[in-house]
Amino acid sequence: MQPTTPPDPVSAFDRACSAYLRGSGLVLRVLGVLALALMVGSHALEIGWRFFHERGLSWVHEFSMIAAMVLYFLMYAEIAKQRDYVRLDLLEQRLPAGARRHLSTFIRLVVLAFHALVAWYAVGTARFAAAFDTTVLEWPETVFYAPLALGCADIVLTEAIHLWRHLRGQDEGERAAPRVLT
Repeated sequence: MQPTTPPDPVSAFDRACSAYLRGSGLVLRVLGVLALALMVGSHALEIGWRFFHERGLSWVHEFSMIAAMVLYFLMYAEIAKQRDYVRLDLLEQRLPAGARRHLSTFIRLVVLAFHALVAWYAVGTARFAAAFDTTVLEWPETVFYAPLALGCADIVLTEAIHLWRHLRGQDEGERAAPRVLT
């Protein structure tokens, strides 16, 4: 009988983090495509409506604003997963390796703290806005803040994973693009 070795908790956690990044990235892309399709579809519907009637549909503009917010904030969360932020690597490449590592850690902490603060703000504001309705659709105004809260919460989790990997020296996923203003 062979002794069984317990699974490595770090690698199990890393696998769970990788699964989260892949799965949530897929969900974000699907929701982004859906939001874009709904925006385009609602405008196409209004164009067709205007062709047969003298005025447009009153709800299309408000609906498009909500869909645009969903698209923007969820796609920004997807950008965080791919680590495609605008970066100033020109400064970084002039620093010694140790300083680069410290700068990278500091920047990750700042990004993490900023998005955590914005998510906290968005949740608090969404609670307050729930008491009000949108002008035309009469939906709770939470719909304006929910995409921001969801997107930032996802960025916080994503950045925490990237920070954890960075601190462990697992920056294997760094982009291999040219290192000037990428």
